[in-house]
Amino acid sequence: MRNLPFVLNGNILRPFYKEDKLRLRNLWKWYLGSAIPTSLKPVAQPMVDKQYAFCSRDTFYFDDYSILNHTNATWTWTFEPQPMWIDDAQKRNPKLSLGG
Repeated sequence: MRNLPFVLNGNILRPFYKEDKLRLRNLWKWYLGSAIPTSLKPVAQPMVDKQYAFCSRDTFYFDDYSILNHTNATWTWTFEPQPMWIDDAQKRNPKLSLGG
């Protein structure tokens, strides 16, 4: 590994699987490339911007922070109960309203 800082705090290194990079803040990036075995199965990490709706028309913003390279990835989101509205269940970051 070249171009590493002289002193390196390992607690601030972050794997960024989406682009096959290991990041040290915005100062340094190392291309992981073949360092991650392609046989690994994705680890799902769905995220949402809030836990509760304060109004029945509130929009929830979901995103995928899964451990995988997003190149050629596809998504299929399912929700229980079925939302009143969802913009696109086949994209990485859908928006939805549960209604009421």
